[in-house]
Amino acid sequence: RMNSEYAYIQDGEKIIQYSFAAEKNVLELSAFKNYKTNIDNDIVFFKKGDKWGVFSLKDNMIINYGYSFIGLKNDIDNGILKTNRYIVLKDNQWFILDNKFETISSPLTKTIKSYTDEYIICTDNTIYDFTGIEVVGIDRFKEIRTIDNYIVGITNANIAIVYINPQTEAVGFTNLGEYTNLDIKFNNNMMEFYNNDTLIQSVALS
Repeated sequence: RMNSEYAYIQDGEKIIQYSFAAEKNVLELSAFKNYKTNIDNDIVFFKKGDKWGVFSLKDNMIINYGYSFIGLKNDIDNGILKTNRYIVLKDNQWFILDNKFETISSPLTKTIKSYTDEYIICTDNTIYDFTGIEVVGIDRFKEIRTIDNYIVGITNANIAIVYINPQTEAVGFTNLGEYTNLDIKFNNNMMEFYNNDTLIQSVALS
């Protein structure tokens, strides 16, 4: 059960959305995404046929549909996953959409994994601006994370470098040493780095 109004029922290879108020099935899906947290604006991501879309639990209606992929970056505020922007794949091209499902970035053939207000991070650890220009090449970082509007690039030597704009001077950096399960959090004006839930480094952001 997703909330007090709807339940999702597995029926063979299908997933049925059942409305308690209407006492009937209202949508037949082939899959849905479980982000394991509450999502802003009471939406769920569903798959019907071979395409993904967005369904409003509040309005009991499909609000967008027709993507090979649609998802969110890991941007949680007070336990709620934000829906201010979406990562989508359509016709073999990757885009960022705003909260009205309007395209706000140039198309990329590379897979998008995250973004900030001005930059897009791809799975090969390259960075593009929203016009599609590459600003960080493939060999600069072995891993890139985003937290809020910051970009954290991690080098092969495990140096974490923090940027708002990766084309200008860094706002902080630290040597992480060896790590296996890295998590990054904010604490006041500090960016804290945890390995397996143990604090290993912190950076004061300039």
